[in-house]
Amino acid sequence: MVNVTLFLPSRIYGGAERQFALLAEFLHYKSDVNLIVIDSQAGIVAGIVDHLSGITVLTFVPNQKITVTNSILVTPASYMFTVGNMLDLKDCDVRYWFLAPLNLPNMFIASKFKGLIGLTIQNVFKFLYLKKIQRLEGQLYFMHKDPQKMVEDFYGVSFNSPIMSALVDLGKPKNLPSLHEFKEGHFAWLGRLDKSSKFFAVRRLMSDLKMCNNCIFHIIGDGNGMTLLMNIAKEYDVMDRVIFHGHIEYERLHEVLGFCQVVFTHGTSIYEGVRCNIPTVVFDFFLEDEGIDVYRYQFYNERIATELGTIVKNPYLKVFTVGNTLREVMTITADDRKRELIVTESLTKAKKIINNDLRNFDTFFKSESLVKDMPVYSSYIDIFFWKFRNLVKSKFFNP
Repeated sequence: MVNVTLFLPSRIYGGAERQFALLAEFLHYKSDVNLIVIDSQAGIVAGIVDHLSGITVLTFVPNQKITVTNSILVTPASYMFTVGNMLDLKDCDVRYWFLAPLNLPNMFIASKFKGLIGLTIQNVFKFLYLKKIQRLEGQLYFMHKDPQKMVEDFYGVSFNSPIMSALVDLGKPKNLPSLHEFKEGHFAWLGRLDKSSKFFAVRRLMSDLKMCNNCIFHIIGDGNGMTLLMNIAKEYDVMDRVIFHGHIEYERLHEVLGFCQVVFTHGTSIYEGVRCNIPTVVFDFFLEDEGIDVYRYQFYNERIATELGTIVKNPYLKVFTVGNTLREVMTITADDRKRELIVTESLTKAKKIINNDLRNFDTFFKSESLVKDMPVYSSYIDIFFWKFRNLVKSKFFNP
């Protein structure tokens, strides 16, 4: 029997919370795992797994350490340099899961600055963190190759770290509309509305909407970029054709998504479109909006390998400019034959990837794999970052 502890102090429902809930469900059905879930007082992950008997759920309260003993601890890479300040870890094998390219706060901060200032900040952080990151190599787990490559490029190193890929539920929702029961001209964005690559994606789609007078744009997701995006919709004079749904409970997602002609998204949200029988366009991860106007759209089934979106540093490369306009996407997905082909190929591709990922997951949670002599670092910069971030969000944004 091996002890596994999942630590994600959730604030709102998002991709990371969904992944940890699915990981909890996966481990729950393994007979040789004793599972503990540590969540925040918001209890997003804890609420999702509440129906699973035998899971120990603990509530993390800031400044009150929980003791974790003799366990595999899985936490987002975001907490790589703060987890030792949050939990009292004894004889634990700690694993940091990169769920997104900019999980590390220092990389997130550096990405906000360009030119000489950005390069200077990057070099300062490289000096402060590089040796520690290298010592932690055996504890790093990446969801897929894109976040791994971005971390490697930022620090100028190469990691031989495992890919602990996305867990996904491809089961069809109840009362899902049929493949051809869609509202023509209605398309959706699915994802949190952070001021990041997601923000650029939604703004680009609203810009394209100006050229498609017969279309309605559904925006599914919440975040600190929503108010700004509403203002942009007014500026583009498309507000009457944009519907901001905000956060939709996972169990009800198909009620909106299922009637859309096509969905645009990236990351693991792609699979939500696939499971709802909707042609799904992969929107790449733009780190800045320069050149986004030349970008073209590609369907998930057309993308290579397991790609859930590529980090875009040079949007003028041919790979990003060969594809479809929004008008062409809507024309293609309105054709019954083409629509069925896209959906069928997407589901086949997703199932193949996910089944392979599930087989790999078994190897990550074996008792003989515990490594208890790896370092757990704390950084005052990261500790301050999270305290400041949480303070700002609690004061100015809805929880």
